[in-house]
Amino acid sequence: MRPTVSVRAEAAHSAAPWSMDPCSESDQASALAVRNAGIATARHRLAWLLRVNRILGPDRTMRTGTRFAAALRSQATHHPASAAQVSRWETATATVDYSTLHNYEKLLGLPTHRLVAIAYLLGRGPAGSPPRLSAEPGRGLEPDGGVARLHALLEQALSAMPVSGVAWDELTARLSAYPQALLHPRTAWEELSARLLAELTTTTGAEWALRNQACFRLLRHPRGRADAVAACDAASSVHQIRLEPLSLLEHAEHPEAVRVLLRQLSAPTGERALCGAVTAAVGKMARHTVPRAVLPLLVDRLNAIVTPTACSVAVGGYVANVLRQATTSSASPALHRLRARAETASPGTAYAPAGADALANQLALAAMSRLDEAPTDADETLIAVLADLLFSPDLTVRLHAGMMIGASPYARPVADVLAGELAGGRTRADSAHVAAMVNGLAAMAVPVDHTPFQRLLLAREHPTPVHEAAARALGQIPGNSPESYWRAAVERHLRPPSDRPYAPTDAVAHRLIQAMATKGGHGLLPLIAADTRTPAHLRAVASWWNTAGVHRLPG
Repeated sequence: MRPTVSVRAEAAHSAAPWSMDPCSESDQASALAVRNAGIATARHRLAWLLRVNRILGPDRTMRTGTRFAAALRSQATHHPASAAQVSRWETATATVDYSTLHNYEKLLGLPTHRLVAIAYLLGRGPAGSPPRLSAEPGRGLEPDGGVARLHALLEQALSAMPVSGVAWDELTARLSAYPQALLHPRTAWEELSARLLAELTTTTGAEWALRNQACFRLLRHPRGRADAVAACDAASSVHQIRLEPLSLLEHAEHPEAVRVLLRQLSAPTGERALCGAVTAAVGKMARHTVPRAVLPLLVDRLNAIVTPTACSVAVGGYVANVLRQATTSSASPALHRLRARAETASPGTAYAPAGADALANQLALAAMSRLDEAPTDADETLIAVLADLLFSPDLTVRLHAGMMIGASPYARPVADVLAGELAGGRTRADSAHVAAMVNGLAAMAVPVDHTPFQRLLLAREHPTPVHEAAARALGQIPGNSPESYWRAAVERHLRPPSDRPYAPTDAVAHRLIQAMATKGGHGLLPLIAADTRTPAHLRAVASWWNTAGVHRLPG
């Protein structure tokens, strides 16, 4: 049956630019407290990304503000571009709208939606971060075909046809323009959400970011949000990546979202699901979007988790870090009390190893020196973003930092410097530094030689965090490994040795199987699923990835 959509005559188009939320005095104080003024804010980081792509990009003619403004005017006759306006965009003193980002991409020869995808992520940063972008761009969609175009995109998404991240972005933006849209068949909302979540959990880079934004829109659509929440709930028990579908519920306004989180906090479907539920619940508390009647119950559930014996050391550390990131000066007293309990239960150690700041500074300077025209002064924003990439305790912050660097002219120099450190003997140094650099390369997803990661994954002298980081890198960095290598990795991490007791480390095993599914080892998954020497829960993981069709996804 061909899908159809019924909409009211008036669409909810917004003519407003994609603007920044007002920066209050408390926001300014918070930003000043984080390194240099403005460096850590979404506003300044997006401005920095525009600036470095223009000034350090390959097209020398675009490096002068006057010429770039003239090019903007010639491309969009109604664009109010001048050298002064370009300066305001690139110093975060003026708002940046969707068309500006898109025009930067076209004029600088960047992939479509590369800057847009980063702006989406910055618009929904961690709950406790300084002022954020408005989460939704104002963009005129009607001239591109209106409802007819929406019909075509729906038909594509509800079929077996591939759907790119750009197409998901356009489809959900168009649906958002019609808050009272009625889809037929009625199951269309459910099918859209289920497919989008399946693809979200198996893509990386800009393709992931665009799908993430599409999920955000469905979770907030008046007609589709109930089905989107149900899809996240179902995914938490079906998908092998359970953290992300549940963590998305932080942004869901439907009351069922809180009920799902309460159930997962009481009886989680696994450790990953528990981490996702904690992330969403704490995020909702930090954003003050938990209904007052439910808040005491939610706090009670979180209190039960942040006790010394309630969960594993790894989960306890994760929960403590989530609470640490969310407890800013504007956080509620309940969040501050939860953080104190969590840190008492899981004191752990600082995420950043000794010498972290010095290492970030050293690596940033080495990367800058590799540019064709190295800047005369240190790029303080690059240093700050690189420090986040390597040493932030928040996984989301590290991911966003990696994608920011990956979308800048610093991508290749930073990747080469990090890869050089790993190839040049750094792997024999502090394992915390090694894991940080490997995870950083995985977040950037810039093509580099896989050999150091392959070696790290097989080496017995490294601790679990290094093995997990290596498996993550092999799964996220472009390029495949031969099946012969994957066989060796399976023997190393999934097969018990005959001479001593052995239990696979779940974190490494999950990452290994995921990497095999996407990077050349898919043919081995049925063998793992059928091999009784592998623990049953890991056989189930291999079976899921074998049937997920990940190797056939676009992007």
